[in-house]
Amino acid sequence: PKPDGPHSLPPRSYPASLLKAAWWTICYTVGYGLSIHSHLARAGLVVNHRYLPDAIVDPKRYRYSGPKWYLEALWRVVPKPHLLFLLDAPAEVIQARKKEVTPEETGRQRDAYRAMAQPLPFAHVIDNSRPLPGVVGEIEGIVLKFLSDRVVRQFGLEAQP
Repeated sequence: PKPDGPHSLPPRSYPASLLKAAWWTICYTVGYGLSIHSHLARAGLVVNHRYLPDAIVDPKRYRYSGPKWYLEALWRVVPKPHLLFLLDAPAEVIQARKKEVTPEETGRQRDAYRAMAQPLPFAHVIDNSRPLPGVVGEIEGIVLKFLSDRVVRQFGLEAQP
């Protein structure tokens, strides 16, 4: 049970965190090859609500007390998602919706997520302070364009405007 969310739980020990990092290494490399890659090769769509950047930005959520450099190195070598969505809003809006952490930590995490997403060509920062239908519509449009472009590439078709 999570008394007040994941941030209220104590961190794992250093050795347990290293085991967790080893597990993530297996999941994001061998696991990817065995499950995700084959699904994508059959024109599938895989959706994951959290990924390794989340553990890098917010290790406390995962109770990770191991070396941050290891997670950053792992992120450099693991297969990247084709699309990454960062649902962003001003820190005050995020804090009003979810009070798991202090306002300062909310601001720190927001800045860290934005800094991580900014250089990634497959990342899309979505303004989540808007009404839900606009947020969903924007994400749907990006996903449909990605899938359409993939079909065009795979079958050598001519892209339609």
